[in-house]
Amino acid sequence: MALLCTPEFEMQEVHPENGEVFTLQELQAFVGRYIEIVGTYKNWYALGNVDGIRLGLPLNARASNLIDRLLFGDILFLTHEEMEKGEDDE
Repeated sequence: MALLCTPEFEMQEVHPENGEVFTLQELQAFVGRYIEIVGTYKNWYALGNVDGIRLGLPLNARASNLIDRLLFGDILFLTHEEMEKGEDDE
């Protein structure tokens, strides 16, 4: 289970379509086209849009407080096990 945190203070539980791991396309759909790991919180990764500031995405205060860094737009919190492994990861 992953959590999508929006700038409007909404938290939504989201699941990968295949029930196990999110594909790159699914992750991009949640946070925008170009994603990056923007931080960690306990055993969670935080993914956000790499161009959040340039695109003028709104400040995500809740996620920023958890990560202790200014974050913009929707932020997805997920575990390493929920990310699809690429060829380099195998």
